[in-house]
Amino acid sequence: MENNGFLKNLFDASFSEFLTTKIISVIYIIGIIFCGIVSLIFLFSGDQNFLVRLIAAPIAFFLYVILLRIWLEVVMVIFKIADNTDKMVAAQSSESTYE
Repeated sequence: MENNGFLKNLFDASFSEFLTTKIISVIYIIGIIFCGIVSLIFLFSGDQNFLVRLIAAPIAFFLYVILLRIWLEVVMVIFKIADNTDKMVAAQSSESTYE
């Protein structure tokens, strides 16, 4: 695989290079920031008791970050399966040419 650059990969209609594997850490950081903002909004708004929100907000933050991490790991596993499948096909095709 050659490194074509972010913008070229972004607008590549043939999807010959995967962009997600290169930006997944950025997506994870943005997701953590989003979870933090939502938790802060939950903490400082609402009609519930502040003590309940003070306990629930960090718990919700960590649960959402864990779910985000699991979801992104599943996405990465799918991409790794595709990459390994390509390698297996390439290895089998090179073996069959020598027989």
